[in-house]
Amino acid sequence: MLLALPLVACAGGAAHPDAGSVDGTATGLPPAPGTDPFGCGITVTPAVVVVGQDVVVSRAPVSPGDVCTTLAPGAIQTIELRSSFVNDAARQTAPATVAADGSFEATLTVPLDIRLGQVQVTAIPPAESDCTEAAIAAGTPDDCYFPGASFTAQFAPETLAAVRTVSTDVGMPVFDTSAQLADSYAVAGPGIDDLTLVIFGSGCATRPMLYRDTAPAGRLEIVSEEIVPVGSDGCTAQSKPWVTVIEVPDAYRDYRSVSVDNLETTLIAQ
Repeated sequence: MLLALPLVACAGGAAHPDAGSVDGTATGLPPAPGTDPFGCGITVTPAVVVVGQDVVVSRAPVSPGDVCTTLAPGAIQTIELRSSFVNDAARQTAPATVAADGSFEATLTVPLDIRLGQVQVTAIPPAESDCTEAAIAAGTPDDCYFPGASFTAQFAPETLAAVRTVSTDVGMPVFDTSAQLADSYAVAGPGIDDLTLVIFGSGCATRPMLYRDTAPAGRLEIVSEEIVPVGSDGCTAQSKPWVTVIEVPDAYRDYRSVSVDNLETTLIAQ
């Protein structure tokens, strides 16, 4: 629920979603990187960060008319940092007190094991805030708007190298297992130096594109990418498996574990 709530506009008059603002006044400029136009002015810097590094979550002073109910002066917020993908348990939290001018700041470390890609930061108000079914039924759900912002987590670019794709024109791998595989997984083969990766993505193909050439011995770490066709209107189809056979680099052919986008992936030996 928390991941969806920041998409809701804050209480009070807001500028057009495509416009930035200074002290609550629309500027006509696009929001700064890391700023959610519905996030009550919360920003994250930097907008792109390597896992294990710090980000600063902040809100600048606002004008008295820039209302955001859950960010009331004096309120102690729990700033939560987690992947936008709900199946990733890695997260960090830190307290932040909203100043009299509506501003706050908190520094959080991006977990080393967080899923790569979009990361959501949410300001969660104190437990005594009026976010109840009764409040919602009465038409006063302002306290249930948990504002936030997002940024991108990645591996350091200098540690990545291109994956050599053997084939994308392959069917789902067949193997003898009773495991219920609901997320990405890997199957050794079909060639002696090959690995078949099944990565779940949207309507546009999600393929392994890079590997981390500084991964520990015995571990193959893959980074995927969504391949969007020219002229595509988006990749809105439900999650589906995309199958790719890659050639395992020489230095990693003794791999005993595989990760995709920094998440441990089931490895099936043939």
